[in-house]
Amino acid sequence: MGENVVNAPINTGGNSIVGNNNTINQFISGLEILVQEYKDQLTKISTLLSEFKPKTALSLLQELENRIIDKNIDQKDTLKAKILYLKGLCKSEIQTFTKENSAMDFVNAYNLNKSDNNFRDRACFEYLNLAEDEKAKTLADEILTIEEFNVSAWYVKCMLLDDLSEITNILPKTLKNNNDFNSSLIIRILKVEDIKSFENLKKYGLEYNFDINQFTELTYENKTKWIININLLLDKFFSEFPLRYISGNTFISERNPSIDNTLTLLEKYIFTLNTTELADSITVYEFYYYYLKYLLENKNEDFEQLESKYKNLSEVNWSLTVCMCQALNHKEKFTDSLSILDDYATRTNEHIAEYYIYKSVVLGILERYDEVEEMLMNYLELKQILDDTAVLNIFSTFLNIQKKNCNKELFQREHAEMMKMQYASEDLKKLVDATLKINFLEEKSEDVIQQLREIKSISFNLSECKSLVARNFEELGLRSEAIKYLETFIDKTKISDELRLYIHFLINQLYDKDDNERRYNELLELLRFWRENSDYVDEEFLRIEHNLYSNINDLDNLEIVDSLLYQYFPENELYLFHYILILEKKKVFDKISQISNNLKSHFEDEVSGVNICIILLRNKINVSKAFSLLYNLAQDKNNIKARKAYFTHSLIINDFFEKFEEVRIGNWVEYNIDNTTHKIQITKDEGLQGKFIGRKVGDTFIEITKMAGLNKNIQILDIYNDAVKLFKDISEEAHNPLNELGFESLNLPQKIEDFEEFLMSHFGARGSEEKKFRESQLNDYYNCRIGFLEITRSVFKDDFIQAYNHLTNDNKGQFTTVPSSLINNYTTEEYGLDISVILLFYFLEKEFGFKFIHKFKINYQTKEHVEKEILELKNSPVSTLSVNITLEKIERYIFPDDINDRRIEFLESVLKWMEDNCEVDMVIEKLEVYPKFTMETQDNSDFMKNFVDNFYMSSREKFRLISSDISLFVYKQNKNIYNNQLNPEQYLKTFYSDKCDETFYRQLLKWNYLGIDINLNVLKNEFFDLLGGKENYYSKAVENLQFSVCSNQQIIYICSKFLKEVYLIISMTIENKNRYALDLFASNFNLMPGEIVNLYESVLRSEFKLLGDYYDNVLSQFKLAKKLYS
Repeated sequence: MGENVVNAPINTGGNSIVGNNNTINQFISGLEILVQEYKDQLTKISTLLSEFKPKTALSLLQELENRIIDKNIDQKDTLKAKILYLKGLCKSEIQTFTKENSAMDFVNAYNLNKSDNNFRDRACFEYLNLAEDEKAKTLADEILTIEEFNVSAWYVKCMLLDDLSEITNILPKTLKNNNDFNSSLIIRILKVEDIKSFENLKKYGLEYNFDINQFTELTYENKTKWIININLLLDKFFSEFPLRYISGNTFISERNPSIDNTLTLLEKYIFTLNTTELADSITVYEFYYYYLKYLLENKNEDFEQLESKYKNLSEVNWSLTVCMCQALNHKEKFTDSLSILDDYATRTNEHIAEYYIYKSVVLGILERYDEVEEMLMNYLELKQILDDTAVLNIFSTFLNIQKKNCNKELFQREHAEMMKMQYASEDLKKLVDATLKINFLEEKSEDVIQQLREIKSISFNLSECKSLVARNFEELGLRSEAIKYLETFIDKTKISDELRLYIHFLINQLYDKDDNERRYNELLELLRFWRENSDYVDEEFLRIEHNLYSNINDLDNLEIVDSLLYQYFPENELYLFHYILILEKKKVFDKISQISNNLKSHFEDEVSGVNICIILLRNKINVSKAFSLLYNLAQDKNNIKARKAYFTHSLIINDFFEKFEEVRIGNWVEYNIDNTTHKIQITKDEGLQGKFIGRKVGDTFIEITKMAGLNKNIQILDIYNDAVKLFKDISEEAHNPLNELGFESLNLPQKIEDFEEFLMSHFGARGSEEKKFRESQLNDYYNCRIGFLEITRSVFKDDFIQAYNHLTNDNKGQFTTVPSSLINNYTTEEYGLDISVILLFYFLEKEFGFKFIHKFKINYQTKEHVEKEILELKNSPVSTLSVNITLEKIERYIFPDDINDRRIEFLESVLKWMEDNCEVDMVIEKLEVYPKFTMETQDNSDFMKNFVDNFYMSSREKFRLISSDISLFVYKQNKNIYNNQLNPEQYLKTFYSDKCDETFYRQLLKWNYLGIDINLNVLKNEFFDLLGGKENYYSKAVENLQFSVCSNQQIIYICSKFLKEVYLIISMTIENKNRYALDLFASNFNLMPGEIVNLYESVLRSEFKLLGDYYDNVLSQFKLAKKLYS
């Protein structure tokens, strides 16, 4: 934009734009005795200037000037000065005049009338345009002795500083705070100092501020201010959006206030002047206007205007040429782009480095790779010393293009040439050498690695060079070193390319199954920082955030991320589904309803479309729209999922299935002819179709065939709408034995007495296999070979609540827990619960009045499982019958009619308990493993999700996971992994010891708990109730006293004391006493080590040594049990 910078400074008088406020309505003042004719002419000229007619005004001024040359009139010098000043204003607007032409007029006007301060101030800075720096400085100093804050004088003093960074030290405060004055300084500094970024203006104590409200109307008086700000906005845009784009499908910039302001000013400026005498001076602004419009919208009409304006440019410069080539490349007119480049080189005869860079890329696109080497050599010839920028250009353009289609010999040749060059630093040369070897010459030796390690980030001025070192480490497979290197210089509080690279490395690290770094917390923070502070939406980062937040079920952040994906990429149906899904999880149903009203009628992505329909249907949101979408999807026979969903959700969408009594246009008619069934849609009231209209189900009529003239009886079987027609079509498809819907149709027996045999023959074999498998799995569970999560998956189909209720309520069931003897009992700050303990604590509160003092942590899956069960029950028909079919028999289970309501009530009660006593823990630690799973290795089952959550929760310090799961305990013990697991019994005894009495333990026994502590009082209580014929759980207490179950040698003392009291019961026969003793010993001896058996015998002898014959009796039973079971 250098050629378009206005070289005019400031004039005060309300505004402080140098060269602005070109007052033309006061030119008559000071000419009181001038004849009226001259006054009228000056007034007319002033009016012409205000109408942007400088050419006409200049012509009149020249006529006026010629007329007074030989005339002797009063105030002649004053009049000549005003004419010269006005001529200067006119010439400054006309392209055929140079800035020196107008400057001479302004200075001559001042010399003729030095008493006019306007002439003086204008001449002060016009001396700069004439390169008369000393005269400008002298005049500025004179002015400041009279006017301390004169804008023109201070502008000149600032511009004549040897070091422009001193501006902030010399400038008066009143001008430091003046935005218009700052703008005039900035426009000059940008040209003189070749500043690349507006951020660098801080060095001069300047900051560009723009207020669109100051630009309501373009006038001649404020035109300079408009030009300066248009140029500054364009410069600012190109500094923020560098001319990096060369080709590709994406040629857009995020719409932002800065671009909108630029377009607004350009539009007002262009359409104000395009019908004036200045129309030929705005072509360059028209060019940039249409360039920005095409940049944002990619419209053909803007491209055509852009081409036209470029051809009309009187002069071209590099920035204009690049912009034109960008648009041509985006339109894939690469040959035209190359012609533009060659034309630029011919017209300007300039040899600039950027030309060779850009041309190389276009040559690469045209696959003219052989010509790129010449471009590189020309580029190197222009460079005496290679600095950071030059090195980056070489790698990102020339070598990057050649890498696609060049051989090693070429790179060796270019490597040799580049090693001959001089560099800004030795480390830069090392970087070039290492980068060429690693990326182009396939040299990845230890020497190259060591060379890379020796490079210091402080050696480079540009962060891109520093990042290149990190990229080389990554290319060598040394990602950790790449990350550490980036950390030596990146600012993690500032959006930058190097921060983006750093984030990418953290992402790759997290997703690499061979990398064990754990920096997920930092990654999430940086992704959030990027999302909240970046000027553009990064789709890739948002997708990563979505995946990570999905892994840990961070619903709040997930809603934010998914809303952005939906907002910025509304056509992506998967993003739409994700957003609706998270809204469902957060129960923001009004928002779902709002979105559903704007859903398109057809989905390209079948899976996303079906999932969205299901969400709407199960939550009864805009059901008609959901049905319409599902219907449209299911009509396509290739959409298997949609057709299956349509069929299985028929009860929910049943209201849209209509049958009719009488045939009307639009109906489907199912009719019988010659014992075959046909369907026809009635679309007209003539011909055969017309004969159906008005008829009802069961009606018959005769139709005569056209060829043979035969009478055919037609009977109407059914009349229905499109929805029923589609359902029937899918039903017929389901009858095909090879259908892809996953359904299987069976021909049911006609006689009811044959039905059981039919079921057993079709399902019995599979039922028997499943029964055998269930019994095997339950046996493994009861013997602690697998735990609760595993039995839930294998036997109860991931229904944790059904599993717990069955294991704790079935007479033959057992619920295993980790025995207290294997767990360290210590208190901590936080406690978590697994699903089985949630249910235990729920029942303890409900039935025994437990009030829990802790707010427990639970994983998301636990709460979600209950919510899903409730939702499914609310949307499912009541099933009052369940059967187990084996080859041997059919077992029927009858449920009450209100079974669904009962289950819902129970589950809602459990959910309420969780909400009152628990809070969801995202278990962020699982990000150590989840991102590393591939589609093939990922297990999304509830079992795996719960196991991973429990694994990490039980690995925390200052935390204890209360869990009965044997598998988790055994897994960690075998792997020698830290485990904070605590069984519920230990927790309850620690914090609620007063409630953990015999009644409490009886309830645990009643609930089939296996692995709990049985003390003497509990054992006696159950035994004496056994003797008394009362309700008791003595046998279950004895089961818990198996050494294989409790692993606690304390049972030998408890059982010895218990047997002592048994043998002292007078009313019991010795045979019964011996029998109870033998049964107890048999249970105790299960997997009891020999040394503990021997200790057991010693304890018995001690307890019974004073009991006479009982001593011999108990020892005889002990020895017998030892012989049989030990």
